Amino acid sequence: MAKFILTRVFQAMPLLFGLGFLGPLFSEILQRSGLPLPASIPTLAVGMAIGGVWGAIALRTGRWL
Repeated sequence: MAKFILTRVFQAMPLLFGLGFLGPLFSEILQRSGLPLPASIPTLAVGMAIGGVWGAIALRTGRWL
């Protein structure tokens, strides 16, 4: 059972990395750049969307670039 759970978690690692690391990183970059976002969208939401999409693409294709 533990092997099954760990296998599933490690298979989802690109998505987790995208959401857990890249999302907040992009959010911080947006905040520091001072770019205005339309309709007062929170920078964290934009960062998590970018990180999540990028992680999902990496999960699907098997590569980051």
